[in-house]
Amino acid sequence: MTDTAKRTRKLTQLGLLAALVILFGYLPLKIGAIEMTLMMIPVTLGAILVGPLTGGILGGLFGLISFLQCFGALGFPASTFGNFVFGLNPAATVFMCFVPRILMGAAVGWIFRGLEKIDKTHFISYLVSNVSGALLNTVLFMGSLIIFFWHDAAFLAQMNEWGLSTDKLGAFLVAFVGVNGIVEAAVCAVVGTAVSKGVNVAMKKMRKN
Repeated sequence: MTDTAKRTRKLTQLGLLAALVILFGYLPLKIGAIEMTLMMIPVTLGAILVGPLTGGILGGLFGLISFLQCFGALGFPASTFGNFVFGLNPAATVFMCFVPRILMGAAVGWIFRGLEKIDKTHFISYLVSNVSGALLNTVLFMGSLIIFFWHDAAFLAQMNEWGLSTDKLGAFLVAFVGVNGIVEAAVCAVVGTAVSKGVNVAMKKMRKN
């Protein structure tokens, strides 16, 4: 395959995965005040199938959509939580929307590249990489949230109003992330692993034909 053909294929894959990120941006999952997203699935797929750079680009798109959701812009479902934290600290909200998602996308690509060298079946590589996408997204986002907002009285008061105790940091993290993190990690483990492995096998067959 020529270099031009390879670049065309990668751009096509990037376009398709970007479309999926946008689609999932219109389909958030909500449990009370806690909001979940499946946008990390196409991000991890891009990181695994194409590479860390593509993962980072798709992560940036993930972040852009998350930012737009703070205001319900372009028809994206409005995020009550996003709008609230933006009102408290706009710069911190921009950081939280973009930086964790870009880092997550790139990191998943490097994790997969490292694991596939020692994983002959590649199953563990797909599984760990997909789960790491959900975990890194949660850890990096929550880490940013704590750094920027944990000592903000207005933030703590609103969390209490939403039924999330802020007496202890550990208890707050468990309450805030609990269902969210488990569901996202489980979906990425099952759906992400199956899809990434299936698509990769199909791509290899297409290259041979």
